[in-house]
Amino acid sequence: MTVANFKAVESELNQRYLDRTEEIHGLTLAVLSRQHIELLGPPGNAKTMLIKDFADYLDVGNDFFSWLMTKFSTPEELFGPVSIAAMKAGSYTRITTHKMPEAKVAYLDEIFKASSPILNALLSILQERVYHNNGGATQCPLILCVASSNELPDEDEGLGALHDRFLLRYNPGYIADKTTFEQLLRLEQQPKTVTSITEAEVQQDIAAVAQLKLSDEAVESLTLVWEKIHEAGIAVSDRRFKQMIGVMAAESWLMGATEIVADSVSVGEHIMWNTPDDIIPVKQIIRSSVNPSMARAQEILTAATAAMADLAGDFIQSEEMLTVAKQLQFLAADLESLTQSQAVVDIGCSIKKMRDGLVQRMLSSQGGAD
Repeated sequence: MTVANFKAVESELNQRYLDRTEEIHGLTLAVLSRQHIELLGPPGNAKTMLIKDFADYLDVGNDFFSWLMTKFSTPEELFGPVSIAAMKAGSYTRITTHKMPEAKVAYLDEIFKASSPILNALLSILQERVYHNNGGATQCPLILCVASSNELPDEDEGLGALHDRFLLRYNPGYIADKTTFEQLLRLEQQPKTVTSITEAEVQQDIAAVAQLKLSDEAVESLTLVWEKIHEAGIAVSDRRFKQMIGVMAAESWLMGATEIVADSVSVGEHIMWNTPDDIIPVKQIIRSSVNPSMARAQEILTAATAAMADLAGDFIQSEEMLTVAKQLQFLAADLESLTQSQAVVDIGCSIKKMRDGLVQRMLSSQGGAD
């Protein structure tokens, strides 16, 4: 298990790239869930350097592929030139050496500026990790692809399917905080000290993440997100919801959990939005949907504690104690209707102790009266 290694990598990168905590964590999540990342934002905020540095920690060496896309980009630039020798033999085969089909980590800058034929050819590489060359399917070693753009693709360009392949989405801007900007001015390049995470370790961790199953609380939270997203009129495909489970598993694994926990639904902040206008409402939906049972249980515990606080003092009438005892009974019944995680069960035990103590107090009061 290399949870500690991934956290150490993130820590080092956060020292070198200020105000990029979410994007750095997103790179880790993408690797562990076998997904890809889209960075939508202005140029000049160290995206290329960050991705190269991250790839270096994965020890991919020469298997890092980076390309700036333009409307004049050709298939040869991404997939390699056509083999002349193969053409003479009657086949149309590309030489993919050091190109996208052989990359372990790829960075495609200004991805939506390229033509539709090129970008649509990327779909099988991104989704199935397969490149079709001269009618044959070649398995691609791709671990992660990061795409960046200053703008979203036009709807009439037919690039919606490609856009949807990048499950994790981030909107990095320029540094807005004065103190952070001053830190940037004084920042010196820090040497790499964390040992690289080998490809074997990465594959082992991916397998460990894939073993995690959804908890009942996670299903509840994810379903609530689905309901609220639809109510808000934000279009999110069923595929994105299904694939989000893998990212939630990665987040839960990094937390040290043995199942996919409700708190991991927070990754949806970087999955559920389609345009920058969606970012704020999506965040509000996600944050209000994280572990709703636990949130309600905490409300119930607060109400029970407040009810007991009203009985402070030595001269409390039996009628008052009976009223609070009934209130605790109703709160306990409300609690039983929630998904019974260990935390919810613990709160139930706390309320039961309050009620048992109150009953004893009532009995003692009646005995004293006799």
